[in-house]
Amino acid sequence: TYSLRTVNGVRQKPRRLRVQVVREPRTQIVRVGTKPMPASVHGADHLNWQGLAVCESGGRPNAVDPSGTYGGLYQFDTRTWQGLGGSGRPQDAPAAEQTFRAKKLYVRRGASPWPHCGTRLHG
Repeated sequence: TYSLRTVNGVRQKPRRLRVQVVREPRTQIVRVGTKPMPASVHGADHLNWQGLAVCESGGRPNAVDPSGTYGGLYQFDTRTWQGLGGSGRPQDAPAAEQTFRAKKLYVRRGASPWPHCGTRLHG
C-alpha cells in the first residue's frame, strides 16, 4: 500500500506504507477493448474454419507449436497476430477472437498463411 501526495500541484514520490501479499499475481487477459468483436468478416464467413483449426492445432485454442513460434487455433506468429489488431499472444485469446483474426488474415492473404491445412477451408 502506498501513500500518494500532491503538494502545490506537484506529485510527490509515493511512500510505501506496508507490504502484504494477499494473493500472488497471475497473468491473464481480463478484457481487451470495449466493443464486442464483430460476428463476421465479409468474404470469409462461408469457409470451414473448424476444419482449419482441427488441422492446425487439433482444435485447441491454447495450442503452441514445439518451437514456441506459433500459437492458437490457427497457429499465428505473434507479429502477424499483432498486425491483425490482436494483443498479447494468440493462444491466450478467446477462440472467437482467434477466428475473427484468422478471417481478417484470409481476406488479406487468402489461404497462403496455412500452406498445409489451407485446403480444409474449402472442404
